[in-house]
Amino acid sequence: MWLGKTDPIQSMETARAEDPVLGEIGDMLEAWRAAVGTGSDTRLKTADVLVLSESASRAHEGADPEPTHPALNAALFAIARRNRANKPDAKMLGNWLRDYKGRVVDGHRFQCAPRGRVNEWWVEAI
Repeated sequence: MWLGKTDPIQSMETARAEDPVLGEIGDMLEAWRAAVGTGSDTRLKTADVLVLSESASRAHEGADPEPTHPALNAALFAIARRNRANKPDAKMLGNWLRDYKGRVVDGHRFQCAPRGRVNEWWVEAI
């Protein structure tokens, strides 16, 4: 309590917890770390991230194959839905990564470096 009002720090934490963009960034960071790893030696082009997310494990007889990295696949489709796209593509992912590059969530952030005419992206621990 401060001057008879609620704690402003607590209300800031509540607002952060309810921020859908922050949740989206956190989900993508976590899924990327699980699928690719952390550090600049794991850098990938956005097209390569999409290929990785679409790779599927062998299905049991009669069942559809499941994505090898379901959390990454789900995070990419969540971003696509928010951008009113039917499915994720390299340009959309690149734009999304550029918008949130450097934003720290749970001690991690996206970073990039140019390689030719495209950027390569990775997750960096802070």
